[in-house]
Amino acid sequence: MNNNHAQNRLHELFAEDPLDESTVALSDETESDEADEVIGLALAAVDLSVLSPEAQELLIGLTDTASSLEPGTRQRMVSAADRGMKRRREDASPLPHLLFVVRNREHQSLETVAASLSADNAMLLQIERGERDIRDLGATVVASWIRHLGVSTDVALDALRLTFLSSDSDRAAASTPAELSEEHDRFVGEVSELLQRT
Repeated sequence: MNNNHAQNRLHELFAEDPLDESTVALSDETESDEADEVIGLALAAVDLSVLSPEAQELLIGLTDTASSLEPGTRQRMVSAADRGMKRRREDASPLPHLLFVVRNREHQSLETVAASLSADNAMLLQIERGERDIRDLGATVVASWIRHLGVSTDVALDALRLTFLSSDSDRAAASTPAELSEEHDRFVGEVSELLQRT
């Protein structure tokens, strides 16, 4: 896909689904330079994870090939892509690390989170550091922790599975598909059930 087509498609995507109410929506009368500026301003404030998969791929592609873009617009695209890639890496980490990252991103102290969960500060810290098994909190508190920080259910459950897969040192050879132990799978199921409840 050439740069002009990618930029035009991005303009359409932003017009169809503005990032939020404070972002200036693109209209049919919006000039191309104005549209680039709106996209640039929006990208300066968010990471790629809030965009649709199509918009994310278009932006990442443009950062690789868009030598004809205005330097400021290209830099904003590169910065947005960097933030988006960092967010993807964080979302793909074990749950204790993900919860630590989100807590810091949200500028919440460990004490605030512990008070909200009625949990022990020291235990939460040990779990965030990977020094203690997250199951020690119990499924109810783990689900509450996930909810408190606003982590999506799918991302959280994938991260919880990864936590257990990473900790199973007696797992079969790498060529065998990784599977959770029955105990770990049961715990993931309990957390999942709690998160599905409203």
